[in-house]
Amino acid sequence: MDTDAITKHQQLMTEKLKTNPNGFQVDEDYICVVCQKIIRNNDGWYDNLGPKCRLCQKAVNEGIIPELICLKRNSWLAMWEVSPLGIHPM
Repeated sequence: MDTDAITKHQQLMTEKLKTNPNGFQVDEDYICVVCQKIIRNNDGWYDNLGPKCRLCQKAVNEGIIPELICLKRNSWLAMWEVSPLGIHPM
């Protein structure tokens, strides 16, 4: 995707969020901003924090995952990064 296409896509998402301030079901493929899982068409949610898979969206909604994690990738460790430290990932 070239920069013009990315800019147009971002503008489209911004406009769509204006009419759907709580977010909307994704209608194309994305990568979850939390777990990096590939989100297939209609299998995730897009809001002002970005695209998320259903499980991560539920965790954000319930306050299990703080919103900061969606905005700053370096603010958390993945399970595979925690386990070698001797910490149970749960």
